[in-house]
Amino acid sequence: MPDAFTAPPPDALAALLLPHLLEEMTAGIAVHDHAGRRTLANRRFDALLDLPEALGAAGTPIEDQARALHAAGRLDADTAARMALAPAAR
Repeated sequence: MPDAFTAPPPDALAALLLPHLLEEMTAGIAVHDHAGRRTLANRRFDALLDLPEALGAAGTPIEDQARALHAAGRLDADTAARMALAPAAR
């Protein structure tokens, strides 16, 4: 008789499902790690902010995204500065 199905551990299951769940959401969502590097985001997030493809890659520092958004006139200087400093303050 074959072995019974063993479900993956909850953390592994969440890691598998999270990207798919994010893509189904209508809101734009991005996740950054403790150092401020982008770990994942849904396409809606990039579309809402009109981020260039290079700034949407995993590992991109949030400060690079903030600078680009400020340079494009979509983010004020104060908010861009707070975003750039946020990882260092943690």
